[in-house]
Amino acid sequence: MRVNIPVNLWSRRAGFLWVPVALLLMGAAGRLPAQPVTYHIDAGTSTLAFKIKYMGILTVDGVFKEVTGTVFFDPQNPDSMRAELEIQTRSLDTDHSLRDRSLRSDAFLDVERFPRIRFESRRVVFSGNNTDASAATGSYDVQGEIGLHGESFPFDFPIQIVPGTKPQDGITILSDFSFRRSDVGLSFDSVMGALIGEEVRIHVEIRAIYRRNDTTRRDNI
Repeated sequence: MRVNIPVNLWSRRAGFLWVPVALLLMGAAGRLPAQPVTYHIDAGTSTLAFKIKYMGILTVDGVFKEVTGTVFFDPQNPDSMRAELEIQTRSLDTDHSLRDRSLRSDAFLDVERFPRIRFESRRVVFSGNNTDASAATGSYDVQGEIGLHGESFPFDFPIQIVPGTKPQDGITILSDFSFRRSDVGLSFDSVMGALIGEEVRIHVEIRAIYRRNDTTRRDNI
């Protein structure tokens, strides 16, 4: 005997079947990572300072005043942060005009031939929270590549990320570290170069701001 089941009954059953499927899809969508927000480095409120020994006794302090770049950051997935940074070598300032002129010359930075120092991150690895496990504020190890004097070198350093409560607040990136100048190709041949210390200490306070309707894509890094 053939039993005819009303079409509307099938419709109701199909509706009941789709309810859990829809809930699963909604849950999966809720777990998708947010699109990283694009931030731009604000040179006016950022600091990139250095210290280096001279003659093994004196400590020379200086800054680079012109620093630009872009940071892509998602507070829900801070490990996905990527950044690119550009420093204008001519903006070096040690508060001593004669020394600055010497450091900008072809004996040292050679700013006429190499007007920029570039850094691009390749990977950012979480190394510990400074507050609680759910906070985006935390410590990270940045692995990247620095380009200067026409060459590229691996360049890694630690940072602390301090995000605002919402994207419009921007983010702050802090770092203190040191490196050997010869590891990035800064091995000077001049007599003066022999008097400059090998260790360079860096202090970074980067303020990156949010711009509404920014169309910069993360793919551009």
